[in-house]
Formats: sequence, C-alpha cells, structure tokens
Amino acid sequence: MSAKKKGSKPADPLLKQEDVLQAVVIADSFNVRFAPITKEIPRVLMPIVNNPLLDYTLEFLAASGVEEIFVFCCAHADKIKKHLNESKWNKRSSPCSVTTIMSEGCHSLGDAMREIDRKALIRSDFILVNGDVVSSVQLKDALNVHRERFKTDKSCVMTKVLRHAYPGHRGRCLEDEFFIATDNNHTILNYQKMKDTRKVKIPMTLFKDHSNVNLRYDLQDCHICVCSCRVMELFTDNFDYQTMSDFMRGVIYNEEIEGNKMQIYVVTNEYATRVSNLTMYETVSKDIIHRWTYPQVPEYLGTETYNFGRNHVYSAKDITLQRGCTLGEDVVIGSNTSIGSNTRISQSVLGRNCEIGENVVLKNAFVWDNVTIESNCLIDTAILCNRVKLMSGVKVQAGSILSFGVIVGPDVTLPSGTYLSTIPPPKEGEFDEEFNDTDTSKDLTRPVSQQDQLSLGEGGIGFVWKNAEENDDDEDEELAREMWGMKISDVHKEDEEESDDSDDDDSGPPSVVMDDTEIFYNQVLDSIQSSYSSGAINCDNLILEINSSKFANNVSMKELVQLVTKAIVELPNTHSPNILTTKEFAAFVIPLVKTLVPLLKNYLKGSESQLDFLGSLQECCITNGSLCTSIPKMLNILYDNDTLHEQVIVHWFKKIPLNDSAILQQLRKNVQPFITWLEEAEEETDSEED
Repeated sequence: MSAKKKGSKPADPLLKQEDVLQAVVIADSFNVRFAPITKEIPRVLMPIVNNPLLDYTLEFLAASGVEEIFVFCCAHADKIKKHLNESKWNKRSSPCSVTTIMSEGCHSLGDAMREIDRKALIRSDFILVNGDVVSSVQLKDALNVHRERFKTDKSCVMTKVLRHAYPGHRGRCLEDEFFIATDNNHTILNYQKMKDTRKVKIPMTLFKDHSNVNLRYDLQDCHICVCSCRVMELFTDNFDYQTMSDFMRGVIYNEEIEGNKMQIYVVTNEYATRVSNLTMYETVSKDIIHRWTYPQVPEYLGTETYNFGRNHVYSAKDITLQRGCTLGEDVVIGSNTSIGSNTRISQSVLGRNCEIGENVVLKNAFVWDNVTIESNCLIDTAILCNRVKLMSGVKVQAGSILSFGVIVGPDVTLPSGTYLSTIPPPKEGEFDEEFNDTDTSKDLTRPVSQQDQLSLGEGGIGFVWKNAEENDDDEDEELAREMWGMKISDVHKEDEEESDDSDDDDSGPPSVVMDDTEIFYNQVLDSIQSSYSSGAINCDNLILEINSSKFANNVSMKELVQLVTKAIVELPNTHSPNILTTKEFAAFVIPLVKTLVPLLKNYLKGSESQLDFLGSLQECCITNGSLCTSIPKMLNILYDNDTLHEQVIVHWFKKIPLNDSAILQQLRKNVQPFITWLEEAEEETDSEED
C-alpha cells in the first residue's frame, strides 16, 4: 500500500455528501385525471412521443447536474421500480443514481414529503419536481440564486421556478392559472389560484407594508422548486399541508409568525410544462415534435433512432409505407410499424409494432405500441393504448380514450369523449377519494352490459366508462372546462360572463375566450405559413383570411393585432426544422416584415393599434431573445413606410421598464440609436422651419 503524502488529510465523508445535488421526484399525481389509463399504469410511465414521461423528467434533472434522485412512488410503485431497474438509469454508465421510495399509504404531496423526511434522506438543498414535467431548464442559475438568497436571508425556504407565458399561451393550463404579487426581491407576497374567476382580491395592507409591489398574471407554474431542508420540517410540523397550494398559503400568510419566505425565479427562453391533463398531453406532445423542448426531442431520447424530415416528420427504422399513403405535418412513427395504402396521417404519434390498414385517416391521434387499426377507420383526437384493436369501419370521434386491450368494431362510431377499458368502471359513488389508481380488484368479473356491447360492436371487448364531466365533485366540474378535443358550449360561456361585472374591460385575463383566440392564432399562423411556402405572399388574400377568422372566432381588434404580430415573429422558428441563430432569425424575419407591410398597414391605422403592435413585439422578445436584434430594423422599415408613427414609437420606448429583465434592457439598448436618430431628425426639421 502506498504511503500517504505528507500533510494530506482524509476527506470528510459528511462534507463530501453535502456537495451532492439531490432531487425528489413525486411520481404520483394523487388524482384520476387520466383514468381509465392510470388504472393499469402510472401516469409517469405513459408514453409521450414514444418515451415514458418519467424519462423526460430524469433527463432534465441529469442535464442540470443532479447526482442523486429519489423517485417517490405510490400508485403502481412496482411498475415504476421495474421500469427504472430495466432502464439506463440503473446502469453503471448512468450520470446519476436513481432510488425508488415506495409507500402505498400516501394520499397527497404532504404525506409523501413527511415520509421522505422520516427516512432522513435529504442532507442539503434539493430540487422538488413532479414526475410528469417535461423541461429543458438548466437549474444551475436557479440553484445559485436560491443559495445566494439563503446566505443573506436564512428565512428563504423555497425558490419556485416560474416561466414567462402571456395569458392565452398554449403552455398555460387553465386549472393552474394563478395571480402573484412579489416585492423587488422576488419574495412572494400574495398568491391566488384563478380557476374560473376574472377577479382578484388584493388586501390594502399589501401596499401599506411594501413600497414596491409587482402584480403579475403572465407567469406559468413549472412545478419545479429549489428547496432548503427547512421545507421538509415544515411539511412534517404541519399535517394540514397536503398540497403545494396548502404549503404556499401557509408560508406566505404566516410569514410574520414563523418568519419563512418563498421567492420566485423566472425563466424566459427555456421550456417547462407539466402534463397534468389530456389537453396538456396533446400540447406537450406537439411542443416536443416542434422541438421547443430541445434537447428533449425524439432522436435524443430512448433507444430508438429516428430520421427527422421536413414538416416535422420523425420516422424510425424498419417501418413500412405502402403506396399512396400520405404523411402530413407533425408525425412520429415508431419502429416496425406498417401503414397501408391511401392512408392519411397528420399531427399524430404512432408507437412501435403497429399495423395500420388501408384508407385510414389519423388526425391528432396518439397511438401507442402494438395497436391494430383495420381498413376504412377514422380517428380524430384520441388516445389508443397498447394492444387496442379497431376493426374495419370504426370511427373514433374527438376526446376519446381507448385503454389497454380494448377491441371495437366492426362498423362502429364512438361519440366524442368516449372512455373505454377492459376494467369495469367504478360504480356510482366510487369515483372519489376511495377510487384510486391501484385498486383494480373491484368487480373485475362484472359482465359486459348489452348497452356496452352495442357501443363496442359485435366483436368488441371492453366497458364504457363515465366521462369526467358526468361526475359531481368540484374537481371534475372544473376539469370539464378543458374537455380534450371538445369545445365548451356557448351556454357555459354565457353563465361565466353573467358572473362578471358589466364594467369589466378587455384588460382582464381572457380565460373566457381562450379557445377562440387560440384557434384564431393557429389559423393566422397557418395562413401566413402557407402563403410564405407558396413562394409569393399575397397580402390582400391574407387580409381576407384574417378578417374571416376574426369574425368566425369573435376576436377583438386588440387581440387580432397582438396575435398577428406573434404569428409573424414566430414564423421563422415554426418554418425551420432547426433552432435558428440570431443572425439566421434576422435574415428570415426582416424581409418577411418588409413583404407584410401592406398587411400591417391595414391593421395599424391608429396610435392605439400601433402601441398594441409594439407591446406585442416587446412581449415576444421575452420569449424569443433573438427578436431583440431584429426590432430596430423592423421599426425602421415600418417607419419609412408610414406604418408606425414617430410619436408612437418614442412613447412606447419610454414605457419600456428600465430595471426589468436583462432581455428588456438589451431591447432598450438596441432600439436607443434609432430613437436618437428620430429625435435628431425632428430637431433638424424644427430648426429648418425656424
């Protein structure tokens, strides 16, 4: 044995352990949002673009430098443990250690945190994240900010990571909408869940006690938190802390008594969204396909190799495409899948070992592994789980779920919102806290009713479940507003509008018309993209299409200007299969704006609409940093063509916050020379007139 060097000291194992960055992944949602699928597998193992959700979360943590991850499992804990044992996370080459903590007796986040604290696994600051989060956020900066805050203020127990996302952004989930008030140190002073309301109640003491208060409704919860060890103690000491909302209310409103604080860290150009319901499942799937989640994209995850083609088409090896089949935009096809002749597929994900027959139409369909779809079927906005079989002539309408092993057909039409499973649905009154995802023993031998057999077809196997909207509890009533693939009835909207005061203006959160504005935006983006792809943009035709969409979707002029602006500046990234550099973005967007001057001049006829346009550009800068460099040239083009007035540009520039985010500071810096030129030109004109 070699002798120790003179003067050397053995490393303290306790100090070495504290340097290890830890994370806690809550692999249970403690709800039945994805029933009946989650009766057979946990939500975190649901495939999203052919990779389990949990793998996205672990990849994001590993990329952020986390070395020790604890995955807390309740429902289907054995399946999660098996998946991890068979995955790369259990190999010697794994970049981090992943340990499962199994506890079937926990029914909430609070129970899970108390169980982890009882095991004394957490030694220092740690990351708390849900197991259904897809993110590209690098947590190094958030962690450093949290630690610096803690050095100066030991009462800072948690830093909540939030993402800038304007109201109506596709990544914002209605059930997670919130209003937040912070001070200049980013300490949370007030936090309110918005749910269905358009109003917030702010106590006057908030303004009396704090000279500067920031009120924000432009943030999205990433469900990622940087925590100190004190968080574990607070959950253990307060058994009424069951959810994160309970914890936040307790910390914020008991600050004067207990002295604890929560702060926020806002990301702008990075991606982070939780797959909390069916609507968000579709949204995140499309974002992955469109590469907003880079590097969390299909070819870099899992064991499959994908070829990435035009129009965001991903195809694995060993697939079979028969003559005449058509692959539209946003399509992913897993390995060993065969597609029959004259079949049309668009905006869909197909798993491995699937057989698709002839003359099939798949639109917005999420087809998992080993699925068989015979000829002449139509599937629109639906999830087909493993081993599902559709016989010939089956039509599946929007918002449907066909769970594992279900067989339907032949010649059957499933109405919108149909949920099918081979496991019998819970009886009346069982769809509550007593009905959990692990309880599959209830009445499994119940025979299929004649009504179910009629719905499934002559060769069908399965049971028809009740839709979430048919349940009476508050959670399901709230969820009904986001019924996947289906539009909320006009009556429902009228009820909501009647609850608001008649003096509410357009500045309130547009939650009532969110569906219409999103449809309008997608239509505008498609129109501009189609016109651009044709090689010759016709502004007159675009104006006709945009006006038609405006009236069809009941969009205000202010919203039209904002969404048209957003569509224009997002076209470069949407049109290109790769992430553009700042130079490439400028080379695309500046000529585009010059071409679209007649269109913009048609809508920017007054100072109010011009300010709306400039404000929307400013908002887009926050989510797309590359735009900052292009804006001065864009302003110059629009000024020279009398689309933007000098006084409006100067007025907008003076309103840009001086001490806000680094991106807005950079925006001011970039635009300043153009403003100086405008002012000097005006002075010269005045002197000549004198």
